[in-house]
Amino acid sequence: MPAPSTPAAPQGYDPPLKFATEGHDLPWSGARYRNDPLPFALEGTTTWMSTREGLVGFDAVTRRTARIGPSGAWAVGTVPSPPTVTKVAGRTVVLTAFPIAVEGKGTERGHHELELLAVDANTSEAASRFRVTNGAVTFLTRTGVAPTLAIVGVSGTTAVISYGPGPGDNSFVAAVDLVTKSLLWSKARVTAVAVGDGNVALREGEMGDSKLYGVRAADGQPAWSGVHTEDFLAVGPAGSHFVAVQTRRSGRAEDLPLLNLATGSRATEHNMENVPVHCVDDPVTTTVVCSDDHGGTVGLDATSGRQLWALPTQTRRSIDVTAVWHGLVYAKVEGGTVLLDARTGADRPESLESAPRLVNSYIGVFTDPDAPAASPVVRRTNG
Repeated sequence: MPAPSTPAAPQGYDPPLKFATEGHDLPWSGARYRNDPLPFALEGTTTWMSTREGLVGFDAVTRRTARIGPSGAWAVGTVPSPPTVTKVAGRTVVLTAFPIAVEGKGTERGHHELELLAVDANTSEAASRFRVTNGAVTFLTRTGVAPTLAIVGVSGTTAVISYGPGPGDNSFVAAVDLVTKSLLWSKARVTAVAVGDGNVALREGEMGDSKLYGVRAADGQPAWSGVHTEDFLAVGPAGSHFVAVQTRRSGRAEDLPLLNLATGSRATEHNMENVPVHCVDDPVTTTVVCSDDHGGTVGLDATSGRQLWALPTQTRRSIDVTAVWHGLVYAKVEGGTVLLDARTGADRPESLESAPRLVNSYIGVFTDPDAPAASPVVRRTNG
């Protein structure tokens, strides 16, 4: 009997300008609305999805599905956050975190533990799984607010995990060494905003008394002092090297600095009037494309923070960015889709029937713009 055939290695397109007409429904039903964020990560031909059951991977070539859940009982239901693709000891892995409840035995009290799962991106099998805990690792909740447990970033071999329904007493940040599988440091009542250049930007306090400051990812020691305000404070990552900070509701760019994650110093000026809700780093063109929820989009130099382009202008309308990949911005406009050059912001002559929500050289994830809920479909690239 002949051995089963192995699917041919897929051809990649960089960046893709065409996608297969037919796709495959992804085994995921987490979003209630079509524009809800998709907690997905793409690696090769596989879409990795965070779900309330665990980590799910679907390969668009083999059409195989991998499901890997936590090793214990969930301590609390969380809002699914995108898994993180990184390298550990030379192996590409997909990382996710689980909140685990451990029952008490004998005189030992029950407690919570943070579980880290690393799945080998090539085999879709668990590469490592371990738990850490201390006094700060407690999965508290706030009435009416679903908490988030997210791997905010990886610095070297250190993964930074943030938990909470938002800044305040029920939140914590933990840093874990992925090689030694140990807890390096933790801090209660803070949330992690961004990780980059060896540092972590932490937000502490609630509206009326808020701080943003930097600590070293490796040991949690102070790196820079940042901002302390008794006024309005909104923060968000702006690529791998910056964090955006808004200290007033005025809508003026001078009240919205970009802080350098390495030093905490203020970067060059830009036209953003609101903290971006979505930023995508394009390492090929060293560009960060950021969008707010008021129709504004800017392209920033990823190294200096210098603004390269902005929309809308007097002659160009606003766009809804869906994805960025290797020099190309995929976006929606009223009545259709548009492609832009990531570095210059200029329109590209090519066209697409619909814009992918996520994309790499091999696959794109699409949702039906007319569907009431997000029903993601993955399609192979073909041009």
